[in-house]
This record gives sequence, structure tokens and C-alpha cells, in this order.
Amino acid sequence: MGESPVFAGRLRIRPGVQLEHVHTTDPIESARAAVPLSLITRSGIRKRQTVLVVDDEASIRLLVHSTIESPSYQVIEARDGEEAWTLIKERKPALVLLDVKMPLRSGFEILTSIRADPELRGTQVMMLTASDRQVDIDRGILAGADYYLTKPFSPADLVARVAEAIGQRVPSW
Repeated sequence: MGESPVFAGRLRIRPGVQLEHVHTTDPIESARAAVPLSLITRSGIRKRQTVLVVDDEASIRLLVHSTIESPSYQVIEARDGEEAWTLIKERKPALVLLDVKMPLRSGFEILTSIRADPELRGTQVMMLTASDRQVDIDRGILAGADYYLTKPFSPADLVARVAEAIGQRVPSW
């Protein structure tokens, strides 16, 4: 199989600011291109959106990181709830992907803290967890999660949901 065709272009949206967009027939690249990829400033520097992946399993963090890392997204990682909360306050990511069961603070506790903080409550949050029990899904949504994705997940679905979440930027709750 050969490479899928790719079309890239720039759209001028106001003087000095452009949005980059890519079109491709590859399903994963298509999902990544579902929203504008990055903001290009007047100086020509691309502003990458920060995505925080929080999971106590290194293999899951690596899988998610390698799946969504792109010129559009800077991916940072935390291995427990305390490290996650520190990074959220310092870096203010556009999107936080949270496991439910983690050491020190659970994903639900972190989500509740994000929604309670006026500076952070607009942060998009996706619960990314093996817990597919309806009670946990309901708890996540009621606590303010914008998305709930269960493991195992499709890489294309993850990329599409990340693109949707970052393009949305307005809490759905």
C-alpha cells in the first residue's frame, strides 16, 4: 500500500493569524484533521495545544502519547493524581485525559477539583478508563467530564475525540 494523498493549505482568518488545515484519506490522519491543526501567530510560530495524559500504567501513557502526539498537540504525562493536579495548575492544558483509579488522588477527585477552580473549569476533560460500569460513567458525566472513553480504545476514535475536544473548548456540562 502506498501513502495516502495529503492536501495542506492555509486559511487567513484575520490579519496576521492563519489556521492550518490538512485533508487526507487516511482515517487516523482524517480524524486529526477534523479541526484546524494549529494556530499560526504573526511571527509564524505554531501554537501547540497541550494535552495531559494521566494514568498510573506507563504502557497506557506511552500508547496514548504516541497516538495523539502531532504538530498540533504537545503531550505531557502524569503517573498519579497529585502529579496531575500540579501539572494542571502549572501548565493549564487544553485537554486532560484521566484514568479513574490512580494512586494518591482518583480521576474523579481531579475532575471535581478542575470544575471547582474558576481558572480551570473550562478545561476539557476526557475520562479514559477501563471502568465501563454504568455507575462510573454516570459519576464521571455528573462530575463534569466532557467525554468518557473506555479501554481498550480505537486509536482513530481517540484521535477524533481529542480533536473534537480541543476544537470545542466550551464545556459541555
